[in-house]
Amino acid sequence: MKSFVVRLMGTALVSLVTVSSAGAGSLKTWDAVIDKPSRFKVLTASNSEAVLDKETGLVWQRNASNPDRSLDNARLDCYRAVIGGRQGWRLPTAPELASLLHPPSQSPALPPGHPFLNVQEDYYWTTTVPFPRSFPALVSTVDFTGTGGWVGYAADTEIHHVWCVRGPGAP
Repeated sequence: MKSFVVRLMGTALVSLVTVSSAGAGSLKTWDAVIDKPSRFKVLTASNSEAVLDKETGLVWQRNASNPDRSLDNARLDCYRAVIGGRQGWRLPTAPELASLLHPPSQSPALPPGHPFLNVQEDYYWTTTVPFPRSFPALVSTVDFTGTGGWVGYAADTEIHHVWCVRGPGAP
């Protein structure tokens, strides 16, 4: 167990946080870069409809060719999805989806040897709000077009692609 005292401006005691190192093993892959096809594992027990990313520990929908949706419908599609016989899917955050980008790669900007199917060279929704209280409401998107792809944003009223994920993270 590690304890941390958090101070504000070095004087006022804000909180005492105790962190167990028991769960630290679950983050061990975040410091590894796996830049080869072995980074991804198609999950055959899930009818080969899901892919484990060994670098992040996230499980991705293998077929990224969902119909274009509004943000609200994209969220619902993932929440309701049954992929590989499993439920519990969600839209990814911008950092999660951007973790699939591979800067040297051309469209789609994914690592060489990736097992994903039908990745669109276009924008995909995330749940990340880059500019709180903006009007219209803006949401981060990830584009797999061009060299390396990029993270941008779109109005929540637009229509974009959906790529569902399972695993720890913000809903």
